Amino acid sequence: MVKNRIIAVFVFLCLTVPSLKAQDVKAVLKADSSAYLIGDHINLKLQITHPKNVKLLAAQFSDTAFGKLELLETGRDSAFTAEGKQVLERIYVAAGFDSLDVVIPPQAITYTSAGDTSLKTVYTNLLKLTVRTIAVDTTQEIKDIKKPIELPESRLIWILIGAGVIVLVLAAWYSYRRYKKKISEQPVPVPVITKTYYEIAYESLKALEKKELWQKGMIKEYHSEITEIIRKYFEERFSLPALELTTGETLANLRNLNQSQSLIEITESFLNNADMVKFAKFQPVAAINEEMLRQAYLILEVTKPGGGAA
Repeated sequence: MVKNRIIAVFVFLCLTVPSLKAQDVKAVLKADSSAYLIGDHINLKLQITHPKNVKLLAAQFSDTAFGKLELLETGRDSAFTAEGKQVLERIYVAAGFDSLDVVIPPQAITYTSAGDTSLKTVYTNLLKLTVRTIAVDTTQEIKDIKKPIELPESRLIWILIGAGVIVLVLAAWYSYRRYKKKISEQPVPVPVITKTYYEIAYESLKALEKKELWQKGMIKEYHSEITEIIRKYFEERFSLPALELTTGETLANLRNLNQSQSLIEITESFLNNADMVKFAKFQPVAAINEEMLRQAYLILEVTKPGGGAA
């Protein structure tokens, strides 16, 4: 009997130890209430707690993740350390415009651990909310619609109506004359020369370079701005929703478009460095910050329309 108990305890430990390791990363989705009225702002907080050696790869929900709710705002992030672990908090603001029961299913958060390249996944909790209309008191007596106010027929009323019509006609005539005069005085519009998405991205990089953000200690702002410039460029150049894609999804789309291996390798290094700064609080040395700018310019050159790798 004792032997059987020992074997049972051993099997239980073997099964639970791996799951305990997986629980080192926790993802919780909370709402500030469980019941709302139509049009109320619903504040949803995603909180991801993980060890310092964990790198988050996908922690951004899509618009469809919230079911029938309409997503109004996303992206207000904050990061801090609690009890020796990294905590990432992201606030979503949504609203419901119909009476409904909302079920937000568990959402996948993918990550890797230091020294382990295998992709792991943790899921948020299932969240239930209700959106309702304002309750109507059916116990109150239904009142009749008020009758229209009857105005006495008199000569004065017709005089006032006639005067009002004359004033409206004169005002319309005066407005028309002013409009015609203003049109005649307007200069001939000069054709606007629109810039290509390559030129816009190139000029944005030059402007970022002049700001000297990382030299002033604004590391995270520098990496956020430089990656946004390249992701916007990818959206125009390759018709990809790059601002909404993770690094892995962006690289997969470039491969599907048969882009050159050199472009994929540059992009992978470029985006991975930015992810380390934004999600793992990595503090890059000056050489890495300079390399990020060099890689950004190189990405533009090898994908420049009419030249480079297409």
